[in-house]
Amino acid sequence: MGTRIARYREIPVGARKKVGKGEVYYLGTNLGASISAGNDSGIEWLRAIVSPLVKPRVTSASLRPRLIEGKTRSLLAVFNDSVEKQTARIEIPIAFRRALDIHSQQRIAVEKNSIQIEVPHQDVRVFLME
Repeated sequence: MGTRIARYREIPVGARKKVGKGEVYYLGTNLGASISAGNDSGIEWLRAIVSPLVKPRVTSASLRPRLIEGKTRSLLAVFNDSVEKQTARIEIPIAFRRALDIHSQQRIAVEKNSIQIEVPHQDVRVFLME
């Protein structure tokens, strides 16, 4: 089975096992039920497991960027989860020539593999990167 990492009473509800070069996690339905019921502890536990293993290629201190890579073009979605407008320089690990805001059709300058953007509060901007 693997190593038990969580239990409810005496019932195993979480386990971990090394397989090949990776690890497999089994999480019972109680974790999903607790998150659905509004308990953030399950989400924080999941983040603690996943964060050291899965690092996004693009990060920011104040925004949440996600790069969806394609062969010749990519999409960069930049989320602002805060209640205030945020401005940040987003470093991009791939050399792109152009960034186009797909909603406004506004071109954003790409300088030294980064773009400077502003995202309204609790909003997202999506860019076509070429």
